[in-house]
Amino acid sequence: MRLSPNGPRDLNDSDFDSYSNKPKVIRNSESLHITAPAHFDPIEDCAEHERLIKILDNRAGSQRGKPRSRNPAKNPLGCRVFDMNCGSTMYRVSQGKTFRYGCGLYMQSHGKQCAHNKVDGQVATRFGLACIRQKLVSPTAR
Repeated sequence: MRLSPNGPRDLNDSDFDSYSNKPKVIRNSESLHITAPAHFDPIEDCAEHERLIKILDNRAGSQRGKPRSRNPAKNPLGCRVFDMNCGSTMYRVSQGKTFRYGCGLYMQSHGKQCAHNKVDGQVATRFGLACIRQKLVSPTAR
């Protein structure tokens, strides 16, 4: 089902991709977004948050609404990963039935500008989830 202004509706033929016969990825207009007031003060300044969202939207460009992977289980982080050594973006690289993240600066400079090469994808995923878990169980986060 899909959300519509009149409530949920059944999918029809136009909702499916003709190539893969899977539901199309769509992005609803802001007028269709469901919002509600929060019952707590924001952690970040709202103006700063809006400024960051605009930067991210500009960076997304033509990638908006496109899935990062046909199988989301193959890219569990589903976000940008950065090298903690040089700050460069790390790219997901398939390696047989598993994957890893490779440093973009390392790859572009052939190891001259960054000494870090790669990190195992499953290790990076466990690390990311542990960081989120640590933030969520923090008494100050409640």
